Amino acid sequence: STVTFLKVLPAWFCLQIAGSRGAFVWNFGNYIKITMSSSENESSVGEQSEFEEEASDLEEEQNQSEDESGEEASSDENSESEEESGDESKPRLADKDYRQMPFEDLLQLKRRIGSKLYNEAVFGKTRGKQPEDSKDKKQKKRKQEPRADSDSDGPPEEVSAKRKVPALGMQRKVKNGADEQRPRDPRFDSKQGYFSGRKFRSEYGFINEMRGTELESLKQQLEKTQDPAEEKRLKFAIQRTSNQIREFEKQKGLDLKRMQEKQEARKALDEGKRPFYEKKNVKKARELVEKYDQLKETGKLGKHIDKRRRKITAKDRKKLDFET
Repeated sequence: STVTFLKVLPAWFCLQIAGSRGAFVWNFGNYIKITMSSSENESSVGEQSEFEEEASDLEEEQNQSEDESGEEASSDENSESEEESGDESKPRLADKDYRQMPFEDLLQLKRRIGSKLYNEAVFGKTRGKQPEDSKDKKQKKRKQEPRADSDSDGPPEEVSAKRKVPALGMQRKVKNGADEQRPRDPRFDSKQGYFSGRKFRSEYGFINEMRGTELESLKQQLEKTQDPAEEKRLKFAIQRTSNQIREFEKQKGLDLKRMQEKQEARKALDEGKRPFYEKKNVKKARELVEKYDQLKETGKLGKHIDKRRRKITAKDRKKLDFET
């Protein structure tokens, strides 16, 4: 049987009563429960009344002592609060009786009342850390590096990439409310259509003519110069310009052949025939034969063959070195 006192009684009084009757004392923080053994429980129920009478007498004495010590306690509250504020963060035993209890009894107590009440009873109520203000957290997250002065010689300011993506269809507005005019390049604007090399070469063919005149002037400057650095620069410019002229003429010839093939296919369709499309390997072989014929006419065939042979030999040597 158990006797429960709703007010916390002094530990020495509970131990004195329990020790004389062979009972167990359980301190739950807000009340004390005294558990009698089975032998004492069977003897009589009158002993519970003795516990209650002694507890009621002790409560009256405590009430009187509380009225007298109320003024003294108010003066000591400030000093005690400072000491408690420093000790609240550390776990401590609420009563010395727990230190004397066996570990097995403490585990049994923890299973009965739960870990939360057990921690409050044994270690006392600890004040948890106050949560930081949400505004302070946002300010810490959005904390940016100090802006560098415009006159400083250091690296440019690093712009954060963590920016909110604007909604689809939203346009940026300037201060006066009008749409912001952004510079755009029509060459890379999808609204202007796709790039056609054939149209570019047909409409801007005068650029290749300008390159021809530029090539003649560069050759004249090369004959007059005496500076080795300037001579090297002019040779590079001449080689670059001549390559551009040659590539322009080559692409222009390919455009002409493609146009002829399309015209033949359209003519066959108009006549009700099936158009003929040349295979890629046959087309490649035909272009190679035409290229060799052109080199033979200009007298550059032997030089081209030697260059091609050296390239193949170097490729085979590199392959053998890799395998070994």
